[in-house]
Amino acid sequence: METQTQSFGPILILLVLIVSFLYMHFTGGSGLTRIYLAGAIVLASILILLPSLNVDLPDWYKAGFGATKIQLGLDLQGGTHLLLAVQLDEAVKAYDLAAQQNPAGAAQYYYNQGAVLTNSGKVDEANAAFDKAIAADPTKADAYYQKGVNLINKATTDSKTGKVIPAPGTEEALNKYLELQPTGQFAEGAKSMLQYIGSSIETSYGKKKAAATKK
Repeated sequence: METQTQSFGPILILLVLIVSFLYMHFTGGSGLTRIYLAGAIVLASILILLPSLNVDLPDWYKAGFGATKIQLGLDLQGGTHLLLAVQLDEAVKAYDLAAQQNPAGAAQYYYNQGAVLTNSGKVDEANAAFDKAIAADPTKADAYYQKGVNLINKATTDSKTGKVIPAPGTEEALNKYLELQPTGQFAEGAKSMLQYIGSSIETSYGKKKAAATKK
């Protein structure tokens, strides 16, 4: 099977054009030059995105720009995770290999693997990756939270009582996040989900952490 590769040259050119346009715009550059740059940006964007439109591309285009589709997925840490023609299984294997070659960074690699799997709707596999991240670094709070988010989506409701029945491990994952990051960026979200499943929220986490710091 022939492997398609993504040429980063066009992307680099596009970035240079955008920076040039912004520079000309904010420094009062020539209006005609800005029009030319805007046109070049539009053209470069079209050339880069053509493979994603499922159209037959000429050989000269494939040779110069590559024929790789661009897929964008939300990175769980708040950025944008760019997947360039990398199939999901290849991405998973790449993170596994990275974790093996660099054990010190294994927790982050497995966390990123969990993010990719979550974006692809494979929450069970994603949580397995988050578990690996936790095993590599038991203090990686975000891994507990994202595992809890995936589990909360598997909650069911008792048809007779209307009570929410959380998936096993949901409460533990969210409370562990709060234990590690009582005032973290996902703290309110974790508390809301715990309330949703009718679980008690430990309120002494922040106090315990503050007391430990004073010592």
